[in-house]
Amino acid sequence: MAYSAILGNDLVDMKDIRNRNRAGDKRFLDKLFTPEEQQLIFASNMPDHMVWALWSAKESAYKIINKCTGIRSYVPLSFEVKLNDVLMKPYIERQNANVEMKNNPGGTNLLEGTVSTPYLKAYIKILLTQQCIYCTACSDNYDLESAKWKVINDPSVSDAHQSHAIREAAKNHIARSEGLNPEDIGIIREQVQGQPGPPLVYINNKKDKNIDLTLTHDGSYSAYAFIKQQSKFS
Repeated sequence: MAYSAILGNDLVDMKDIRNRNRAGDKRFLDKLFTPEEQQLIFASNMPDHMVWALWSAKESAYKIINKCTGIRSYVPLSFEVKLNDVLMKPYIERQNANVEMKNNPGGTNLLEGTVSTPYLKAYIKILLTQQCIYCTACSDNYDLESAKWKVINDPSVSDAHQSHAIREAAKNHIARSEGLNPEDIGIIREQVQGQPGPPLVYINNKKDKNIDLTLTHDGSYSAYAFIKQQSKFS
């Protein structure tokens, strides 16, 4: 049967003082994380980063579910993150890699794993630096490897203009990938039940159902991820 991979993403700006010292807030942890997840936090040598790494994974998985079902709320404790390896490993930049997250003091670390939810299992990659945490999730592990994504740090862009800036960056990347001009690409969030829905890609004013896109921003950071759907048959 035909199959489409769905993406979700999330990031956290660790420069924001509100995102610090959460690992010691037991009431906060109990609302969001299972006992097993809390063990990961307490065992980490970067506990505050682990808090937001796990949170970004849950948020990314939620975005996938929202696209698939239209559900707009969830109980974080019903989403459980499991990591393939609790030890962070260095993320190695490769020339022409799909992922662009460069120039980070202290380097970039990588965590991989899954998020189990009442609706589906999402596969995750989390990149961590001293200043930022970024997660991409996909409904299929194979397709997660082929997704294209980029994290941008631009303190000169105001909060009010972050959404526009990341859309323009995504349009340029999609255009390069598809051999089109950026002017041919549109990114629109249609109204769903009176609220903006997930971002949709339009090419020459026609909705392209073969490209799945997800956007996120926090503080001075913004990010996009997209994938060209591949039909699979079984």
